[in-house]
Amino acid sequence: MNTRNCKMNAVIAGIVICTAAFFSVGCGRKSGVSDKQIRQDIETEITDISTYGLKIDNIDTEKRQTSKNNGTDSLWADITASNEHCTYTVYCEMFYSLYNSGWFLDGINILETEIIPRVPAEEFPQSDADRAVEEMGYSNYWLEDRNEYTDRIDFKYGAYDADGTEMVVSMNYEFSPERGWYQFTSSSLSANLFSW
Repeated sequence: MNTRNCKMNAVIAGIVICTAAFFSVGCGRKSGVSDKQIRQDIETEITDISTYGLKIDNIDTEKRQTSKNNGTDSLWADITASNEHCTYTVYCEMFYSLYNSGWFLDGINILETEIIPRVPAEEFPQSDADRAVEEMGYSNYWLEDRNEYTDRIDFKYGAYDADGTEMVVSMNYEFSPERGWYQFTSSSLSANLFSW
């Protein structure tokens, strides 16, 4: 009877010790940097986000290496942010160290960035450029050429001024993440200057 009780007590004691060891290891382990802190550091350290008035839509951690013994946490992340004019993607690596007061960002390396206009250059409405030509005082005009680039569009018009002189009118638009597409230059010259 005593032997049976001793065995039972030994089994119970073993279970208690194993359970205590499990919880002490789990609770004593230093977890990595919280998602909240990572987001805050991205908003602070990647200046394009505040400069362009972007809101973070998603942070996808591709790789992560947390070392309890060394007190380090390294991660590689794909970040997507946006505003009304564009979608902004950035791929970066972030390095943290653990101090007595918590995790601190040691560095962030921007590896790739891409800015994608919500309205691609090929979808920019010609009517905006037409209106700008009319605002220059031309009512008799026609589109001669349109060239599109990732962040720039060039329109070339033919037009007649009030005196009947044929003109070449240029309208140039650029894309800015905080402004969208905007007219940055315009010019009009006599078509005779191009006849040579």
